Amino acid sequence: MAERLTLARPFGPRPELPVSDPGTALAWICVLVGVGLGLNALYLWQVGRRVVSETETAVPGPVGPVKLWGNLLRLTVLLLAIFFILAIPGSIALLILGAIAATIAALFLMLALSLVFFVIFHLVYTVPGIVQLRQPPLQALRDSIILARVDPLGTTSLVLALLVISQGLNFIWTLPDPATWATVVGIAGHAIVSTALTATVLVFYQERLVQLQTLQRAYTALSEPAQDAAQAAHSHADT
Repeated sequence: MAERLTLARPFGPRPELPVSDPGTALAWICVLVGVGLGLNALYLWQVGRRVVSETETAVPGPVGPVKLWGNLLRLTVLLLAIFFILAIPGSIALLILGAIAATIAALFLMLALSLVFFVIFHLVYTVPGIVQLRQPPLQALRDSIILARVDPLGTTSLVLALLVISQGLNFIWTLPDPATWATVVGIAGHAIVSTALTATVLVFYQERLVQLQTLQRAYTALSEPAQDAAQAAHSHADT
């Protein structure tokens, strides 16, 4: 509903909260982001526990909602810091290129958007790592990059499926007039589909994690005889 710029809703006009100055607006943004992440932590905690229970996968599952909330807050701060570190010089470069030639600026913007998609593609498993493996944000980011590089085709298929299903159905949910009761049906449908997609990402992550562990064990099993042979040859040469 946040994407629909309207105050109409089935329960009457939305309540408004007047903001007098930028400082108050910034304070409300911080409060609402914190509350929203807290609700997300509670939601992911419930979904993660159910996924572990249904799949019977050997993963620890999510920690308590409070600790999970702290990890999500740290992840948000980390991503915002990375965004501003990259966005500020990128914006300056775009302004300079725009003053030189609009075509070069458009090309630079396309490359920047491609880079953003590339980064998002590699970070798709970050939240599942925090939820299902109880990883801190930096470790979850690192493992997400590794899993995305190990299985780029599967990750691409997952991202495209999520975008097509979520955005396609969101278009359908938002067709009714916001002031009608059909909007309530759209909100409920969006909640059900989004929960199914969230569970799908967690299950997909767990399966890819098992595959990665299998590959690591196979690599270890193959490398051990070679290491033993090299050590034996080295010992024989010393003798």
